[in-house]
Amino acid sequence: MPHLGSVLLLLTLAFVLPYLKRRNCGKRRLPGPRPVPFLGNVIGIDAQNPWKTYTKWAATYGELFYTQLLGQDIVVINSERVGYDLLDRRSSNYSSRPASLYRVNLL
Repeated sequence: MPHLGSVLLLLTLAFVLPYLKRRNCGKRRLPGPRPVPFLGNVIGIDAQNPWKTYTKWAATYGELFYTQLLGQDIVVINSERVGYDLLDRRSSNYSSRPASLYRVNLL
């Protein structure tokens, strides 16, 4: 049974270290509600009508904000203008497909 303590310590570190690394990575994040460790903001969202919660948060944090749900990072775009600007006009900045491959696929 002396190995049980080692296993528990390793499991604890396996869950806690990634959380601490993400939290203190030094990157500037978008505004948004402060997440609860491991759960994120899942407690604050209405499961039946999540858009109502996003609308309320948009009034507080702006048209573009960050939230976290069960460890999943989510960026919420709550404005047609911002969505058009980011997803249409600046899509080449966020696309992972190289431009040359896209042209080849069209031919």
